[in-house]
Amino acid sequence: MTSSPPKLTYESKTYLTCSTSTPSLILPSSSDSDLDSPTSSSSGSHSQDSSNSSTGSSLLSSLTYVGPVGSLPNDHIFSLPVPTQTPLPDDVQEVKRWLENAEGVRNVEVMVPRKRSKGTFEV
Repeated sequence: MTSSPPKLTYESKTYLTCSTSTPSLILPSSSDSDLDSPTSSSSGSHSQDSSNSSTGSSLLSSLTYVGPVGSLPNDHIFSLPVPTQTPLPDDVQEVKRWLENAEGVRNVEVMVPRKRSKGTFEV
């Protein structure tokens, strides 16, 4: 049984993809309360460097796990309640840096909405 991909609403959220070194690594969830330094554990606890601004801290507390990227066990999608914009707001960049420094994280990218072109086939 396969699940359908999540519906992404870029008008109201920014999405980050996170590649981890192990499929069982549990990353931050919005229910966690310790925000002192970047860590990841099987309990799902997370934290943030205290040198970050209060805006970044409050945005980190609203980081939400959306789901896996397709069937890739090491790739995950997270969302922030900030519309996708260019350039990336400072507080979103702080959350991205925090994720990049989390234990077991290999890569973090901001998802950018792109329209697919409908190609035509010639015979």
